[in-house]
Amino acid sequence: MTDRRRKRHAMGWILVFLSGCVLAFLFFVLFFRFGLFNGTVLTEAFEESGYYKAEEAAMEERFSECLEEAELPEGILRFADYRDAFQRSLRNQVYGRGGTVPELTALSIAEELTAKLNSMGLEKRSLPAEEGILLLSGRLEAGFLETGTVTGAAEWYEAEGCLEPLELWAIGFLILLFFGQSLLWMLQRRKKRYARLLAFSLIWGSALYGLLLGFLFWALPAITEGSGIAVGSEAVTALYREKTLKIGLAIGGSGVLGAVLSGAAGVFLPGEQGTAGFGE
Repeated sequence: MTDRRRKRHAMGWILVFLSGCVLAFLFFVLFFRFGLFNGTVLTEAFEESGYYKAEEAAMEERFSECLEEAELPEGILRFADYRDAFQRSLRNQVYGRGGTVPELTALSIAEELTAKLNSMGLEKRSLPAEEGILLLSGRLEAGFLETGTVTGAAEWYEAEGCLEPLELWAIGFLILLFFGQSLLWMLQRRKKRYARLLAFSLIWGSALYGLLLGFLFWALPAITEGSGIAVGSEAVTALYREKTLKIGLAIGGSGVLGAVLSGAAGVFLPGEQGTAGFGE
């Protein structure tokens, strides 16, 4: 092997290593953008975990306790009248829509309660007029607010908003990857040799990405608090992590599949001796 070929050989492996590193970081950026902070994955986790029904049951119990403390006649206010508004409030947070649901405010509840008491002629029988109505409506509003606040939802969307620069990072990594592979192609000049080195580059990048992904999920419980990754309940968070892990593995699997196809091309493409070594 001549000095020129040795240098070209060494440069080829250096490009394989660097391209693999770039690919790993590209995969990691894609995982963050379309896996870990994927709004569809988040909303599906809430729907499938039974979160809404659990929160509804908790709020209904608290609603009944507030009415019992106020000694109101049975049936004068029903949680069923507020169920849709409560569900809408939860989903507004989960879907990142925000905003207050008017039906759950103290003013709206007080107006509803006053109207029902007046219609039944009970405005002074169970509550000391205005003071009692405002006290109860305030307690109910506080209950709706405390029970109906989705843990981590606001932080999740705030963190997602910080990921916008990742799209530029992804484009940058793609450009670097294209540049590296173009140099590798020019150095090797032969399809079979390039395909074999491309396979090594893909498998190295996928393996490095797998290590980064494994470390992230190993460390995730320790960095969850306040990060916007823990959302809703334990059941929601567990399902959310499971779904994001599957997406992460699929991203890495695409690199492994590409390596297999490139390796096969390096073996079966015509035009070169089958005994030629990788990158020679």
